[in-house]
Amino acid sequence: MIARKCTFQWIDLTGAVVAGDIDLTEVQVERGPMLADRVRCTGAFFLSKAKLSGGVSFRNARLGSSFECDRSTLRVDAIPALDMRGSRIEGEVNLSRSELASAQTHALRAVGVNVVGMLSGTDATFIGPITLADSQFALLQFAGAKIARADGRGRALEAHNITVGMHVIVREGAELDGALWLNHANIGGNLDLSGCTIRNPGKRALSADLAKIKGDVFLRNQQEGETRIAAKLIGSVSLTSADIGGSLFVDQVIIGEEAANTYINFNRLKNSRSNEVCRCDPYGLYRIACEQPHRHAG
Repeated sequence: MIARKCTFQWIDLTGAVVAGDIDLTEVQVERGPMLADRVRCTGAFFLSKAKLSGGVSFRNARLGSSFECDRSTLRVDAIPALDMRGSRIEGEVNLSRSELASAQTHALRAVGVNVVGMLSGTDATFIGPITLADSQFALLQFAGAKIARADGRGRALEAHNITVGMHVIVREGAELDGALWLNHANIGGNLDLSGCTIRNPGKRALSADLAKIKGDVFLRNQQEGETRIAAKLIGSVSLTSADIGGSLFVDQVIIGEEAANTYINFNRLKNSRSNEVCRCDPYGLYRIACEQPHRHAG
C-alpha cells in the first residue's frame, strides 16, 4: 500500500490486513486522527516526514518489520500524539528528530508493547510525557531528546517494569522536565545518563528502585571533543534495592538542589562487581568511595 506525499482529511485503517509495506511517507492529515488500531502488516509502516494534526492511534497492531516515523510532526490536544498500546513490532520504532506534542496527555503512550528492535527518540522533541511501562525493547535510545510534561511536573519518562535487552541511553544533552522512572526495570546492558539534564525540583529526578541493570550505570558529564556537556539531576535520586552487575560511575555530576527534601537513597544497593558505592554531598559533586556493600552512603 503506497500513498506518498498525499493530503487527507483523516485516515482510517482500523483492522486492515496488508501484505507488504504501508508507505505513507510525507503524508499530511489536516483534521482527524490517523486510526490504525489492530492493523496487521507483514512489512514496515512508513510515516517519515509526515504531518498529522490529529495524532496516530496504533493500538494492538502487528508489524512484520519496523515502524518508521522519523522527522514527523504529530500535534494533538486531548489524546496521545502517538498511542501504541499493546502493539508488537518485529523491527524497530524510529521516532528520531520528530516532534510529538499533546497539550493535555501523553506525547507517546506505549504500554505493554513488544519491540523486537530498538526504540529511538534520538534528537526528538516530546511535549507531554512518555509512558513505556510493562514493555519490551532490544534497546532504548533517547540521546539528545527533549521531553517536557505539559504541566511541568511529575514523570517525563515512565518506564517501570520494562525489559530492555541491551542499553537504556538518555545522554548527549538530553533534557527531561520531569522524572525518569525505572522502578523494577530489567536492563540487559548499561544505563547511560552521561551529559543529560533531568529536572523535577522537590521530588525524585531519577528513580530506579528494585531495578536490575546487568551492565554499568553512568551519571557523569560527557566530553565531546573539546566540549563538555554538563550532567544535572535537579531533584532526588533513588536506587533503593537496585542490582547493578557492572560499575556505578558518578563523576562531576550535579545532583540535587537547595531544598530540604532533596535526598540520595542507595539503601540496599547491590553491586556485583565491587564494593563501590557513592559517598555524596547533596549540594555538590559526587565521587566514588569504597564502602561496605548494601549500605546507604549519605
